Amino acid sequence: MPNDMRKYFSSEVIDDLAHASQYTATSGSEHLLCKMADLLFTVHNLITCLENIGHKEALSLLRQPESNEDSGEQEGEQEGEQEGEQEGEQEGEQEGEQEGALKPHPIRPEQHGQHNPACDGIMQCNTPMQSFDQRLTAKIEIVQEPVAQINPYPIGSIMELCVKAQGAETYMWEKNREEMNGEKSNRLKITLNSVEDGGEFQCILSNRYGGKQASKTCCIKVMPPDEDTVYSATNKVALLIGNMNYQSPLVKLSNPVNDVRALALSLRRMHFHVIALVNLTLVEMQNAIRIFCSMIGHGAYGFFFFAGHGFSKDECSYMVPVDAKEGFTCDDCLDVPILLRSMDETGSALNVIVLDKCR
Repeated sequence: MPNDMRKYFSSEVIDDLAHASQYTATSGSEHLLCKMADLLFTVHNLITCLENIGHKEALSLLRQPESNEDSGEQEGEQEGEQEGEQEGEQEGEQEGEQEGALKPHPIRPEQHGQHNPACDGIMQCNTPMQSFDQRLTAKIEIVQEPVAQINPYPIGSIMELCVKAQGAETYMWEKNREEMNGEKSNRLKITLNSVEDGGEFQCILSNRYGGKQASKTCCIKVMPPDEDTVYSATNKVALLIGNMNYQSPLVKLSNPVNDVRALALSLRRMHFHVIALVNLTLVEMQNAIRIFCSMIGHGAYGFFFFAGHGFSKDECSYMVPVDAKEGFTCDDCLDVPILLRSMDETGSALNVIVLDKCR
């Protein structure tokens, strides 16, 4: 056994080869070639190694044409070099064309740049590789592009865009080719308060494997307000109540009457039919509201104002009449939700309630 073989094989491999050489030179050479094939030598490596150790009989076996058609020869691109397929190799396995290259075992992504056990006794393979699974994972496929539900949007509406994709991990929305701060999910939701809130929106998708994909651009338009639009009401009715002369222990008030007078003057200038009343009892307040709601009608504007004592309990607001006695309860006062419900039932176009309560 040539001494130079210790450069290429471990002591266990050399002992195994020496044991096979005890029979005939031919059987030892065949065993040598099989052992080198098990160690994942390429054909070029086999020839170079055998020439260096001077094993002529193994070289003659390697260069001798095979009679078996199932393991025929293939001519390589490099001049003068012949590559042979050994009988018993797995069907469909191709041998490396690069000089000195080894055929490595599959390397997991976390093993890139680390020692490969398949190269023990031959050489160390440190070439970084990208696994087939990793190349597949880098691909991003968009399955749902962002689409506007309506276009153009009226001012004040809410726009929502959504993109869905396979293989995407991070999202970045752009407006007019500029990154939008804080928009890092697959959904974009914006309130369109002006024409400038519209524009061209696009989502950039990426993942940790270097995959990157851009969605289609979605052009959002915002409908400008119509300056020629005239808002009108079928009627305008206002009820103003100012309670001042409360009984003990409630403190009498002085400002409600002044507030009622000033507000009544302003509303009349806006063509409201104004009902202005002061110092009403509970029954009088109830009757005034009933008449007020009957005057509003469909498509009208309703305006209600109260100045006086009031309080809140259980998330409900109450207005106190002037005849409330000491120790009064909620039943002795006027419930604001009942007032609002009565105004809504009229079919009015607009309802406004203003409360100036002393708690």
